[in-house]
Amino acid sequence: MIASAACLTMGLGTPGANAATDTVTGTTYDVSSGAVVPYGNAKDTPANPFTDRDGTFYFQQSAARYAKTGPWTWDFHSGTNFDYATRSSISDAVNPSDSTDKNRDATQRCDNSPTDATGTYTNPVVPEALRRRLRRK
Repeated sequence: MIASAACLTMGLGTPGANAATDTVTGTTYDVSSGAVVPYGNAKDTPANPFTDRDGTFYFQQSAARYAKTGPWTWDFHSGTNFDYATRSSISDAVNPSDSTDKNRDATQRCDNSPTDATGTYTNPVVPEALRRRLRRK
Protein backbone atom coordinates (compact mmCIF):
# COMPACT_ATOMS: atom_id res chain seq x y z
CA MET A 1 0.00 0.00 0.00
CA ILE A 2 2.69 2.49 0.99
CA ALA A 3 4.87 1.69 -2.04
CA SER A 4 1.85 2.07 -4.28
CA ALA A 5 1.08 5.48 -2.85
CA ALA A 6 4.68 6.56 -3.35
CA CYS A 7 4.65 5.44 -6.97
CA LEU A 8 1.35 7.15 -7.64
CA THR A 9 2.44 10.35 -5.95
CA MET A 10 5.75 10.51 -7.78
CA GLY A 11 4.22 9.49 -11.09
CA LEU A 12 1.87 12.45 -11.30
CA GLY A 13 4.45 14.61 -13.02
CA THR A 14 4.30 17.46 -10.51
CA PRO A 15 5.88 17.86 -7.08
CA GLY A 16 3.53 17.07 -4.29
CA ALA A 17 2.65 15.22 -1.16
CA ASN A 18 0.15 12.54 -0.36
CA ALA A 19 -0.79 10.65 2.76
CA ALA A 20 -1.12 6.88 2.86
CA THR A 21 -2.37 4.70 5.67
CA ASP A 22 -0.97 1.25 6.36
CA THR A 23 -4.03 -1.01 6.23
CA VAL A 24 -2.57 -3.41 8.81
CA THR A 25 -1.26 -1.07 11.53
CA GLY A 26 -3.30 2.04 10.76
CA THR A 27 -0.14 4.14 10.73
CA THR A 28 -0.28 7.12 8.40
CA TYR A 29 2.73 8.04 6.28
CA ASP A 30 3.35 11.19 4.29
CA VAL A 31 4.95 10.63 0.92
CA SER A 32 6.32 13.58 -0.99
CA SER A 33 8.49 14.34 -3.96
CA GLY A 34 10.53 17.23 -5.19
CA ALA A 35 10.66 18.63 -8.68
CA VAL A 36 10.23 16.05 -11.40
CA VAL A 37 13.31 15.48 -13.55
CA PRO A 38 13.62 13.32 -16.67
CA TYR A 39 15.11 9.87 -16.16
CA GLY A 40 17.13 8.91 -19.20
CA ASN A 41 18.81 5.73 -17.97
CA ALA A 42 15.94 3.25 -18.09
CA LYS A 43 16.77 -0.32 -19.12
CA ASP A 44 14.81 -3.55 -19.04
CA THR A 45 15.90 -4.53 -15.52
CA PRO A 46 15.47 -2.65 -12.26
CA ALA A 47 18.48 -0.61 -11.23
CA ASN A 48 20.57 -2.22 -8.51
CA PRO A 49 22.14 0.52 -6.37
CA PHE A 50 25.36 0.08 -4.41
CA THR A 51 28.05 2.19 -2.77
CA ASP A 52 31.67 1.47 -3.60
CA ARG A 53 34.22 1.12 -0.80
CA ASP A 54 35.32 4.71 -1.42
CA GLY A 55 31.73 5.92 -0.90
CA THR A 56 30.85 6.46 -4.57
CA PHE A 57 27.18 5.81 -5.42
CA TYR A 58 26.56 3.53 -8.40
CA PHE A 59 23.70 1.63 -9.89
CA GLN A 60 23.84 -1.21 -12.37
CA GLN A 61 21.27 -2.25 -14.95
CA SER A 62 21.23 -4.90 -17.62
CA ALA A 63 19.84 -4.91 -21.12
CA ALA A 64 18.92 -7.87 -23.28
CA ARG A 65 16.79 -8.49 -26.34
CA TYR A 66 15.31 -11.70 -24.93
CA ALA A 67 16.21 -13.61 -28.02
CA LYS A 68 18.48 -16.56 -28.61
CA THR A 69 21.28 -14.15 -29.50
CA GLY A 70 22.30 -10.90 -27.76
CA PRO A 71 23.33 -8.27 -27.31
CA TRP A 72 23.45 -8.33 -23.54
CA THR A 73 25.02 -5.45 -21.64
CA TRP A 74 25.71 -4.46 -18.06
CA ASP A 75 25.51 -0.69 -17.68
CA PHE A 76 26.84 1.19 -14.66
CA HIS A 77 25.96 4.77 -13.73
CA SER A 78 27.35 7.00 -10.99
CA GLY A 79 26.44 10.36 -9.49
CA THR A 80 24.83 11.95 -6.48
CA ASN A 81 21.60 9.95 -6.96
CA PHE A 82 19.54 8.11 -9.60
CA ASP A 83 18.25 11.31 -11.19
CA TYR A 84 21.64 12.87 -11.83
CA ALA A 85 23.80 9.80 -12.46
CA THR A 86 25.72 9.48 -15.71
CA ARG A 87 27.21 6.48 -17.45
CA SER A 88 30.32 5.25 -15.66
CA SER A 89 33.52 4.09 -17.34
CA ILE A 90 33.20 0.72 -15.58
CA SER A 91 30.47 -0.01 -18.14
CA ASP A 92 33.40 -0.66 -20.50
CA ALA A 93 35.42 -2.84 -18.10
CA VAL A 94 36.91 -6.07 -19.46
CA ASN A 95 38.16 -9.04 -17.44
CA PRO A 96 41.99 -8.94 -17.85
CA SER A 97 42.08 -12.76 -17.75
CA ASP A 98 39.37 -13.26 -20.38
CA SER A 99 38.76 -10.63 -23.06
CA THR A 100 35.36 -12.18 -23.92
CA ASP A 101 34.12 -11.37 -20.38
CA LYS A 102 33.14 -7.70 -20.52
CA ASN A 103 30.41 -5.41 -19.27
CA ARG A 104 29.49 -3.86 -22.64
CA ASP A 105 28.97 -7.33 -24.14
CA ALA A 106 27.94 -9.87 -21.52
CA THR A 107 27.22 -12.61 -24.10
CA GLN A 108 29.95 -14.85 -22.69
CA ARG A 109 28.50 -14.49 -19.16
CA CYS A 110 24.99 -15.21 -20.38
CA ASP A 111 26.02 -18.18 -22.52
CA ASN A 112 27.99 -19.76 -19.69
CA SER A 113 25.76 -18.95 -16.72
CA PRO A 114 23.88 -21.68 -14.84
CA THR A 115 20.62 -20.26 -16.19
CA ASP A 116 21.67 -20.49 -19.82
CA ALA A 117 23.35 -23.87 -19.38
CA THR A 118 20.07 -25.41 -18.18
CA GLY A 119 17.50 -23.03 -19.68
CA THR A 120 15.87 -23.04 -23.07
CA TYR A 121 14.57 -20.27 -25.29
CA THR A 122 10.81 -20.04 -25.64
CA ASN A 123 8.20 -17.65 -26.93
CA PRO A 124 6.25 -15.72 -24.29
CA VAL A 125 3.32 -17.61 -22.77
CA VAL A 126 -0.08 -16.18 -23.62
CA PRO A 127 -2.74 -16.96 -20.98
CA GLU A 128 -5.70 -18.92 -22.35
CA ALA A 129 -8.20 -16.14 -21.53
CA LEU A 130 -6.18 -13.65 -23.57
CA ARG A 131 -5.79 -16.15 -26.41
CA ARG A 132 -9.60 -16.60 -26.60
CA ARG A 133 -10.16 -12.83 -26.60
CA LEU A 134 -7.63 -12.33 -29.39
CA ARG A 135 -9.33 -15.02 -31.50
CA ARG A 136 -12.68 -13.16 -31.29
CA LYS A 137 -11.26 -10.05 -32.95
